[in-house]
Amino acid sequence: MKFRRPAHDPSISRDYARDQPVHTSPSRQQGVNMRAIAIAGSLALLGLVGNAPPARADEKTFSAAMTAAEETPPGPQGGTGAATVVIDLAKNTLCYDVTWSKEVGEPNAGHIHKGKKGLAGPIVVPFNLPDKPKDCVKADNAVLADIAKDPAGHYVNVHNNMYPGGAVRGQLKEG
Repeated sequence: MKFRRPAHDPSISRDYARDQPVHTSPSRQQGVNMRAIAIAGSLALLGLVGNAPPARADEKTFSAAMTAAEETPPGPQGGTGAATVVIDLAKNTLCYDVTWSKEVGEPNAGHIHKGKKGLAGPIVVPFNLPDKPKDCVKADNAVLADIAKDPAGHYVNVHNNMYPGGAVRGQLKEG
């Protein structure tokens, strides 16, 4: 006679080699489950830690949360964006990843300016927008060092045809 495991009783499993039911106590079953969870968690943690890229001392990461309200004059109602900038002083490169909301529309330019919050300033690093919202560009080492030393004294902005002076803007900050 074949044994069928009831759907409601988790303490019964099947020993298929002997074709017999095996009764397992709930405490033993819970211990097995906890060990399995602990092993899976440990493996996942090792995988995450093992795959993390090593931090480089000559690379610095900055971000900017851009809004239309930060522009002077203000950009489109509800316009927002974000930028992540990684400066590598050893290679004289600046890598950027810029995103923007639908309210911004199609950008025609984007860059980093030198300027404190609320003040317009000169472009110091141009981006290849809109073609490459994520890219790396070569830049003058002195400019990169200045951005790294004083991120809050620099801002990222994105321009479009309706807002040639800038649709969204955000000051750089570490991290």
